[in-house]
Amino acid sequence: MSDTLVQVEHLQQYFPAGGYGKNKKYIQAVDDVSFTIERGETLGLVGESGCGKTTTGRTLLRLYEPTGGRFVYDGETVFDVEKKIFAPMLPYRKKMQIVFQDPYASLDPRMTVGDIIGEAIDVHKLANSKQERYDIIIEMLRRVGLNSEHANRYPHEFSGGMRQRIVIATAIAADPEVLICDGPTTALDVTLQAQILQLLRRIQRKMGLSVIFITHDLGVVANIADRVAVMYAGDIVEIGTCEEVFYDPKHPYTWALLSSLPQLGIKGQDLYAIKGTPPNLFNKIRGDAFAPRNPQALKIDFEHRPPYFEVSPTHKARTWLLDPRAPKIEPPEVIRHIREIKRGGAQ
Repeated sequence: MSDTLVQVEHLQQYFPAGGYGKNKKYIQAVDDVSFTIERGETLGLVGESGCGKTTTGRTLLRLYEPTGGRFVYDGETVFDVEKKIFAPMLPYRKKMQIVFQDPYASLDPRMTVGDIIGEAIDVHKLANSKQERYDIIIEMLRRVGLNSEHANRYPHEFSGGMRQRIVIATAIAADPEVLICDGPTTALDVTLQAQILQLLRRIQRKMGLSVIFITHDLGVVANIADRVAVMYAGDIVEIGTCEEVFYDPKHPYTWALLSSLPQLGIKGQDLYAIKGTPPNLFNKIRGDAFAPRNPQALKIDFEHRPPYFEVSPTHKARTWLLDPRAPKIEPPEVIRHIREIKRGGAQ
């Protein structure tokens, strides 16, 4: 049995955006995304809003039909657009469950919590009797810190944090192997964020789950992920372990994201804002998509899309700065400060 559970190759997701025939336009929301996930691993997908994180997660479940690419799950092809292979999704939607960002929109207000969780049990035929169905519902509630009394209540009777627990209980009721968490802490305050993250870690250890954690919050990813994939304009521009990406980033966009965070130990620091706006995804991007916003951009960045350059067996980035022929450009002060902190901690 291979340790690689999820293998995504050259995933594309284009949305129609008007026009007819040769003039038909598309929004290229995800373009040429590839990654793998090992059993029990957490991969964080990070980037600005609109970079394609959520679209990537939903396309894997075929909530959006993929435009291109290949997805292999545990050695079995779920879809291969070029070869026109599309496996029935119900078995894979049992193995892969999603926790959406907004619990308010995820729960049917007309159903009790017990019925909401029970629906997932019914769809995947996980219970042979009413008593077994009830037992599973109560067990799922207990796993997320709730109890049997909550089964007969309606979603509007719960706070945002409690509703998110119910959504998680519904997702794990199918006994999945992969959990796609699409910003599950975004709408919560810091205290509730910590509680939900602790809950997810506990459930992951208990069930042996692999997790795709989608967020724009770098601090959350640093706490929960094993590896990080940084997305920009529908593409993964850098991927590596948390330590590699946070302490030794290579792509200028990763530099910019980390520079925009408040840093301890730098007095009188002005918060950095990434200048400009993300590119128009209606048109095929020429060169490095981040080049117009990158103060260190090279001429070649505007002309040719960079390939991936390997930094280590687990770390690669799509930037011409890693080409051996490129001029040596020092990262921003904040990145140098982060590296100094790491060196100091290692001594």
